[in-house]
Amino acid sequence: MRRKSLFTTLAVATLVASSVVFTGCGDSTSTGAASQAENNEQSSSGNALDIVFDSKPIAVKYGDTLKASDIPVSLKDGSAFKVTFKDGTTEKSYKSLGEYKDTFTITSNGKSRDVYFTVNVADTTVPTFSGIKAEITASKGASDSSLLEGVKAVDDVDGDVTSSIKVTGFDNEKIGDQVVTFVVSDKAGNAATKTVTVTIAE
Repeated sequence: MRRKSLFTTLAVATLVASSVVFTGCGDSTSTGAASQAENNEQSSSGNALDIVFDSKPIAVKYGDTLKASDIPVSLKDGSAFKVTFKDGTTEKSYKSLGEYKDTFTITSNGKSRDVYFTVNVADTTVPTFSGIKAEITASKGASDSSLLEGVKAVDDVDGDVTSSIKVTGFDNEKIGDQVVTFVVSDKAGNAATKTVTVTIAE
């Protein structure tokens, strides 16, 4: 009876212990929510490829392509190596905003090792205007919206943002020439501006 109890206790203990082990990056494992740097560091244990990491997240602009060869890694012994994404591709285009964990495979002298990096995809591109005339003529008392006839604005993420265009510096009672600014922002806060000369006639 004592032997059976001991076996049962060991089996339960093993089951509980295994339930708190999470797969880290590549060939690594970690207990609990380890950071990217910790997971990559742990993955070096017993591995012939001794890799130097820059653990900072990789910033990628929305729509841009990241080349696997550009990830910040190197081998401590200075050997030549090749980097690909886990699926074997050499580059990836990011067309969705957010944070991703991508796995990369480093290969050197017939040996390989998987590591992962956090990739932050952000919208950093300002919208673009079209249809703006270099000079605009308007009547005294004209509204701001009358200056926007034929003007459009498009953002690479948000699409048509024409309705968000604002007019600043316009005085519809001031006869003569004045400089007016068109401003439009996307949801990420990227703002585009365009100055034009507006002539107010009697």
